[in-house]
Amino acid sequence: MVNQLYELKVSDRMSSIKFLDLLHQDLLQQPETWENKTLPDVHDKIHIHFNDGNQAALNIDGTWRHNPGNNYVIHERAKRELSALGFLLPDECYV
Repeated sequence: MVNQLYELKVSDRMSSIKFLDLLHQDLLQQPETWENKTLPDVHDKIHIHFNDGNQAALNIDGTWRHNPGNNYVIHERAKRELSALGFLLPDECYV
C-alpha cells in the first residue's frame, strides 16, 4: 500500500480519497514542511479538471478555477462523485 504522497498516482475515486487523506495527515504531522499551514489555502490548490472540451476546472471549495461559462451543466452523477470526494459544488448547482 502506498503511504507517501510522492508515491501515489491518482487515477480513480479511491486513489483520490487516499491522496486527500495522505495530504491531510502530512499537514497535521509535519506542519513545518508546509509553506502555507492553513487547510483552507491547501484546499484552494486541490481542484479537478472536467474532460469535456470546455476547459472547466473546479476547486474543492466549489469555486471555479477555470470558469466554463454561464450555461455549464454538471451532471447528477458527477455531482455525486464530486461530493463523495469532498468537493463543494458551485452555487448554481444548488438552485
